Amino acid sequence: MPGWLSAPNLAPVPLALFAWAAVFLAATALGWSLTRWLGFNGLLRSQRFLVAAGLGYVAVAYGILSIGLAGWLRPWAIAAILAAALLAGASSMRDLVDLFREDLRRLRHALTQSSARWLYRFLAVWVVLVLLGALAPSDGRDWDGLSEHLAQAKTYLRHGRVEPLWYDHHSHFPNTTVMLCCAGLAFGGQGAAKLFHWSFAVLALLAAWGLARLWVHPGSGATVGWVLASTPAIGWLATVGYVDLASVFFCLAAAEALLAWLENDDRRDLLRAGLLCGAGMTAKMQGLFTFAVFGLAVLFFTWRLRRPLVPVVFFGLVAVLLACPWYIKSYVTTGNPFYPFAYGIFGGKHWSAEQARAYAYHHASFGYGSLPPESQWQELPFLAKRFSGPRSPLSMLLAPFTLTFFPEYYDPRQPRLTAMALFSIGPMWLGLAPLVLLLPRPRPRALARLAGLFAIFWLLWLQTTQLARYLLPWLALLAPLAGHALQTRLDAGGVSRRAFGMMAAAWSLVALGFLWMQVGPALPVIAGAQSAESYLRRALDVYQALDYVNRFTPPDAKVGTYGEPRLFYLDRDYLWADPGHSQLIDYSATNTARALAGEYRRLGLTHILVNQRFFGRLDETSDKLHELLRQSLEEGLLRREAVLGRGGEFVLLQVKQDGGRTR
Repeated sequence: MPGWLSAPNLAPVPLALFAWAAVFLAATALGWSLTRWLGFNGLLRSQRFLVAAGLGYVAVAYGILSIGLAGWLRPWAIAAILAAALLAGASSMRDLVDLFREDLRRLRHALTQSSARWLYRFLAVWVVLVLLGALAPSDGRDWDGLSEHLAQAKTYLRHGRVEPLWYDHHSHFPNTTVMLCCAGLAFGGQGAAKLFHWSFAVLALLAAWGLARLWVHPGSGATVGWVLASTPAIGWLATVGYVDLASVFFCLAAAEALLAWLENDDRRDLLRAGLLCGAGMTAKMQGLFTFAVFGLAVLFFTWRLRRPLVPVVFFGLVAVLLACPWYIKSYVTTGNPFYPFAYGIFGGKHWSAEQARAYAYHHASFGYGSLPPESQWQELPFLAKRFSGPRSPLSMLLAPFTLTFFPEYYDPRQPRLTAMALFSIGPMWLGLAPLVLLLPRPRPRALARLAGLFAIFWLLWLQTTQLARYLLPWLALLAPLAGHALQTRLDAGGVSRRAFGMMAAAWSLVALGFLWMQVGPALPVIAGAQSAESYLRRALDVYQALDYVNRFTPPDAKVGTYGEPRLFYLDRDYLWADPGHSQLIDYSATNTARALAGEYRRLGLTHILVNQRFFGRLDETSDKLHELLRQSLEEGLLRREAVLGRGGEFVLLQVKQDGGRTR
C-alpha cells in the first residue's frame, strides 16, 4: 500500500494535484460520453460540462463502491475503474481539450479586459487560496473530515473493502464523496482526497455563474460568483474534507436545469434536473429534501399549466433510480434505508429508540434559543417540541438576523471569532438579496422562482436542523438575487456605484483575510519547508496522542476511544466507544468493572484512549461509566499507560487480556 496511507497521510503536492486531476479527467470524460448518450448534445458546452463532471463523479464513485463491496478495494482495482472510465470517455477527449482551451481564453479575457475584472481577480485569488488550504494537512478545522469522511476512506483502504463501521452511523449515509476520497488517498494522500471537495466548490461557482448569465442577466455572473465565494463558510468548506459543497453544486445545477425546463418546456432539461437531483441524493442525505422540494415545484408548474403528470413521474423516477443503490445498501446492511433516521418506522441495527430520541434532541438544539433539559423536552407534546427553543416563533422570526450576526449559535462548539471567520454566512446575503424588491419591473422571472424555492427550503431548515452549513445548498439559490442586485447598483453609476463598490471591496478583503488566517500557517508545510508532523503537533490537539499510539502499540492493536472521534491519523483499528454512537456495547446492562472489561475483550479492544476535555476527567466525573472506568483501574482490569497532550487531557489505557496479560 502507498506510504501515505500511514500518518500524516500527506503525499507531495505535485503528486496530489496529479492524482486528483487524473481522476477528474477520467470522470469528466466518462460523463461527457454519458451526456452524448442522454441526448444533451444541444446544451451549451458550459452546461454540458457541469452535467458531465457531476455524473462522471457519481459513476466513478459507484464503480469504487462496487469493488469495495466485493472486497477488492486496492489501488490496482481503483486504477482499473479509472482506466475503464477513461476508455469509455476516450471519444470525448477532443471536445474536452477544445473546451479547456476556450475556457482559458475566457479566463484571460475576464481577468484582463472584462468590466468586472476586479471581481474575477478576487475569484481567482480565492480559488488559489482554497486550493492551498485543501492541500494542507487537515487540522483542528476539519472535524468531520478527520472523524468521518477522510477517516472512513482510510479505514476502507486499510481493510481493502467497504464494510459497515458500526461505531460510526454516518458511514451508512450516501457517500459519493467518500468513494472519491478513496481514490484520492490511494494515489495522492489526503491532499488529493480533499481536492474533490475543493473541486465541488469550483463547480458550484461555475454553476452559479452560468445560471445567472443564462436566466437572470448576462452581466451578473461575476457578482453572483462573488457573493457565493465571499461567504466565509464556503471558503472554509473548500479547504476541508467535508461533503457539503457537493450538495451546493448539485442543488445549483439542478435549479438551472429546472429553470431551463420552465422556459423551454424541453423534457431533456427535466431529465437533466432529475439526474442532478439524484446525484445530490448520492452525495448527502440532505439531497432528499432538495429532491422533494424540486419535485413539488415540477408538480406545481405541471398542474398550473394543466398538463399531464408524466413529467413529474419522469423527474422522480430518474432521480430515484440514480440514487437508490446507496439507500438499498443501507437497507440491506442496517434494515433502514435512511439509517439512523426514521428509526420509529424502520428500526436499525446497533441503534435504539433512546439513541434516536437523544439524536433528535441534539439536532433540535442548534440555533438561537435554548431548549429545556432533554428529560423535559422529551415529555413535551409534539407541537410543543416543534416550536420550542430555536424553533420558537420569535427565534424563527429573528433567524435571518441571528444567523447573520451571531453565527456561534448555529455551530455551538465554536467561539464567536472562529464562528465569524469560518462558519458564518457573512452579511452579503441579508444585505443584498432584499434589494431585488427595489429593481424596476419587469424583473427576470428566474428571480421570483428561485426566491420561492428558497422560501420553502428556509421553512424546512428552520424546522429541522439549524446548522449553518446545512442551509448552504439552499442559500446558494439566493446568490443570483444578491449578485444581480449588486450588479444593478454598480451599473447605476454615481454615488450608488461608489458606495456598493467600496462595500464589495471591503468585504472582499475581509473574506480573503479570513481565508489567509486558515491557509497561511500551513504554507510552510505545502512548500516543503516544515514537516507535517511538526505542524500537526501544534495545530491539532489529538495528534500527539495518536502518534504515540502509532509508535508504541503493536500493529494489531485495536483502540476504543471516549470523547475523541477524530482518528484519521490513527494507524490502528479502532472504534468509538461512547454510549451515544452505537449499541456495540450495551452500557445499560454493563454494571460492573469486570463486565466492562469483558465487553472490551469481546470487541477485541487492547487500548482505550480518553479525551478528558470532551468526555470528562476520569478522576472527577461521577456518572456510571466514569465510575466503572475508575473501578477497572483500581482492580487492574485497565492499566494507565500514558498521559498525553499539552495539558494532559489525553489518557491511554491498556486493557487486561485473559490470563492477566496486558498489551
